[in-house]
Amino acid sequence: PSDAALRTLVDNASDIEPMEMPSVEVPPGEWGRGEWVPKDFGPDGEPGRVEPGEPGRPTVPPGS
Repeated sequence: PSDAALRTLVDNASDIEPMEMPSVEVPPGEWGRGEWVPKDFGPDGEPGRVEPGEPGRPTVPPGS
């Protein structure tokens, strides 16, 4: 963007409305089954021991 466009954005930042964010909805009757089973997510390795680029196989998020 041009300097003028950035200046306009900065000058009017308090007037900019938030964008609508997507929501996540669980299909009726699906919670706790299939992809909707609650899971604990955590680090893929020991704290302080994961090297850049590790692990070779990252955890796949549900629904991917």
